[in-house]
Amino acid sequence: MEQENIERRFEVTRPASLTLANISGSVDIQTGDDGVITVTAVKSQNGDAEHTRIEMNQNSAGAVSVITEYGESFWRFFGQHPSDVAYTMRVPRDCSLQLKCVSSHGQVKGLNGKLDLSGVSGDLALEGLSGAIKVNMVSGNLSASQLTGTAEIETVSGQVDLHACNFESLRLSTVSGRVTLETPLGAGPYKLHSVSGNVQLALPSNAKATVEFSSLSGRLATNLPTTHSQQSGSHRHVELQGGGPAILFESISGDLQLTSAQAVMSTPVAKPVAAAPTVKETFSAPAESVMAPPSPAPVAASEPGVPPAPDPAIEEAATMRRNILDRVAHGEITVDEAVNLLRG
Repeated sequence: MEQENIERRFEVTRPASLTLANISGSVDIQTGDDGVITVTAVKSQNGDAEHTRIEMNQNSAGAVSVITEYGESFWRFFGQHPSDVAYTMRVPRDCSLQLKCVSSHGQVKGLNGKLDLSGVSGDLALEGLSGAIKVNMVSGNLSASQLTGTAEIETVSGQVDLHACNFESLRLSTVSGRVTLETPLGAGPYKLHSVSGNVQLALPSNAKATVEFSSLSGRLATNLPTTHSQQSGSHRHVELQGGGPAILFESISGDLQLTSAQAVMSTPVAKPVAAAPTVKETFSAPAESVMAPPSPAPVAASEPGVPPAPDPAIEEAATMRRNILDRVAHGEITVDEAVNLLRG
């Protein structure tokens, strides 16, 4: 299959600034030489290559923008779709980045600066980033390691795995994806919000924290020493090893599990926190005492050989989600607008 290769080189001052938007394909951004941003774009012929355009510009302040555009929306009525574009970029370490990807898999390594990363219908892998990190994902998985600084992360329908990180503060929100997170605690706060996804937070074994836990039906579990705990309705106040930086957790049905980093993450060893445990009680339950999954809801019986009727609410939600993702892919709404719609 024929490909079109485009290569550009931009001289930049410190700190560098890059904006990249891709609507189908892949993105690989890593550190290179100081003072230079290099871009290699490979456009395949697997779609409507004629109307898939690549725009590269540098403004008077030295900021570089690279954007994949797909003609006018009416081409889609003829069954056309944009061609895949694979971007490989090398940038200075000190570089702010605004990344927007649709139907693209992305990889970003080694950057320091203001990082604003968003994706729809594609996975994102991050490594060795530092600074003010903001990530917004819809229908894609996020995997990351060795992130430092402050972070704001929002996901809809995707798993999140954050390993060997060091967040000074964190705001994380998930609708339905599982979250595993490993970080020591800085000044905080650490605000975690989940609709139905479970969150597992691994901390150093000597970590001190004050946990404020609120959930309609979710559960809290830990194997770290608990020195104080009290409950009022659906809210729990728990102090780990005397209390410390604030961990604020809210959910509808998602669980929060706090473990020591040495117990990460393959075999959880936490047990549920009692409503009012004795002060200075230490939880050290064996692996088999892990929170049991909730019992499945009873299913109405159906006649032999007749499949159960589909749940109208589930079908309606799935249809709405597909429509929203299609509107993003067609350029009718932005990623941020899609997140707001999906979150209701």
